[in-house]
Amino acid sequence: MLAFKGSGTSGNPVTLLFESGAVFSAPYWSATQGAVSCAGQSYITIDGGTGGTIENSADGTALAYQQPSEALQINCNNATVKNLTVTNIYLRTPNSMDTVDSECLALSNVNNLLVTGNTLNNCRVALGAAFCNNSNYEISSNKISYADHGITIGTGTANCTLDNVKIHNNEIGTGGYVWDGAGCPWHHDGMHLFGNANGDNITNALIYNNYYHGLWSNDTSAGYSCLNAFIFMEWGWTNPKIFNNVMELDPGALNITDNALITLKGGAGSSGGEIYNNTLTSSGDGTGIEVQLGVLGVVLMNNIMSNVGYSVNIQDTSTVSAADYNLYY
Repeated sequence: MLAFKGSGTSGNPVTLLFESGAVFSAPYWSATQGAVSCAGQSYITIDGGTGGTIENSADGTALAYQQPSEALQINCNNATVKNLTVTNIYLRTPNSMDTVDSECLALSNVNNLLVTGNTLNNCRVALGAAFCNNSNYEISSNKISYADHGITIGTGTANCTLDNVKIHNNEIGTGGYVWDGAGCPWHHDGMHLFGNANGDNITNALIYNNYYHGLWSNDTSAGYSCLNAFIFMEWGWTNPKIFNNVMELDPGALNITDNALITLKGGAGSSGGEIYNNTLTSSGDGTGIEVQLGVLGVVLMNNIMSNVGYSVNIQDTSTVSAADYNLYY
């Protein structure tokens, strides 16, 4: 395990640069330390270079070990993770009762974060970030697959804020179905942004130019879908802007959303939201856009929704302030 011990400066970060083709490999990396970690430092860069990889070699339902695992743990400010492949952190057997947890990239209380150009696959959470009074996240141009949650940003504490979040140009692809199981031990989400209690608030969130696709739920033994949403925001946010995203579910009777492809769920004072210029294609059922739990003043413009059971579902006391130029078929 490699742990940073010192900080860099603006314009001169401490950099871990992988040599071409370098691989950090273990039967499984510890869930308490990971392969690479930083805690309390600042101005840290982890650069996979050309082909730099972190992997587990023997952790999974049918492998030698069934251990919780995390590849990277980042708890430092002004942090960059780029050009890295993180793979096979946990190889789960679909439709099993296996509930071993894993993360490719685990972040906590980071200010000024850049995660870009990485390939993350075969871990329950590809990128998980816990926030409390932080700012400036940019997550871009990553390729994610075979994850239950592609990108998760949330808090479990009251009165925590996160300001200025940009999530763009990522590909969040197939493979959520690997995490299916009886009773849905986890609900699958392409992106899940959430607070937990009063005072939590995610502000100035921009989610754009992302491509979501593939097979996300296929539990034929249970007979229901474990896919919740491709974008799911709940419990503590103000006026996120969600635009220019493309979402395409593969054909499949169970490859549908339990909520909607884009879901805004209120609570903890959540309000507003602008959803525009998105193209949403389901697999013959499910919902395109859903707003629930008292969200007021949502704007829906220029969206295309096809092959869905319901195009737009506005629930309970939620309201739409403007909706025009949307195409449903």
